[in-house]
Amino acid sequence: KFDLGSGITMELLDSFYYYNESASENDYSVCTLFSYGDYHYLFTGDTEYLRNVAYPCMKESAEFMLSFMIEDSEGHLVTAPSNSPENSFRLPNGSSHKLTYSATMDVEITMELFNACIKAAGILGTDKEFCEKLNAAYAKLPPLKVGKRYDTIQEWINDYEEVEPGH
Repeated sequence: KFDLGSGITMELLDSFYYYNESASENDYSVCTLFSYGDYHYLFTGDTEYLRNVAYPCMKESAEFMLSFMIEDSEGHLVTAPSNSPENSFRLPNGSSHKLTYSATMDVEITMELFNACIKAAGILGTDKEFCEKLNAAYAKLPPLKVGKRYDTIQEWINDYEEVEPGH
């Protein structure tokens, strides 16, 4: 078994999720749709749209992420399984993989979603307890890291060798 870190192995991930090599996105990428409603509000200032359309979608997406994420052995809330849709990584044994946990893209989307929900709830004067829950979860997300290999933001939770550096 190859440990990806935090006790999560490739075998464990593979047992939970069948990954189709032709797939390019996570199944929960629909959570990125929240941003269209948020941007609509930011552009128009339409609080009725925010209250009746955008915020309910954003809140439901955030609730999904809260229910989907798991705590790793370091205490971070992570998405598992996860992948970076445009690249693969190589393990020390030479094998290449797409499937991991808490790819940086997931962390960034979750950060943006939680921040947008908190801001929208504040504008609407609602869901104080839910926002406290989001703030607590946000604080437990893995930090974004600059990798030592390429001196760029790491694409995955660990500083793996990229199959296509600079893609």
